[in-house]
Amino acid sequence: MTHPHPRRVLTTAVLVCVVAAASCSTVEPPEVTLTGVEFVGLSMEGLSMILIADVSDPNGIGGRIRDLEYSIYLDGTKVGQGQQVESVLIPSDGTTVQAEIPFLLKWEGAKEGLRDAIQSGQHEWNIKGSAKLQKGGLSRTFKFDERGTFGSQGGDVTL
Repeated sequence: MTHPHPRRVLTTAVLVCVVAAASCSTVEPPEVTLTGVEFVGLSMEGLSMILIADVSDPNGIGGRIRDLEYSIYLDGTKVGQGQQVESVLIPSDGTTVQAEIPFLLKWEGAKEGLRDAIQSGQHEWNIKGSAKLQKGGLSRTFKFDERGTFGSQGGDVTL
């Protein structure tokens, strides 16, 4: 019985690692579309809210989203932040799943952002942060910076 040469085994192991690393570098982040916001409750700290998002995997590998951390801005003013404690399972078949992402709209610092948001006209929202996508023993952390606009009719609200 012959044993493979140690140098050949090492070269093969290095080659496998390089190919694995290269294949991981082409993994696209999950696709996330914000579809709504729900009011949960009121506290001394602020308003508890939930962002509703549709999430899908453009890679066809599936996995779990973990360690989601984010900040929310209205017209450039930070009005909230949060962390997703529970992981979100994303199927590998391209199916879109709905995720509920809790956040706290803090009273401190939110007054200016909310005052701007209730004024009539177009307003910009922005959510940025990071999330880890895990599949088996492999994981990759993605940073995100999503933005959009919404219209407001305005009103007689005093903050």
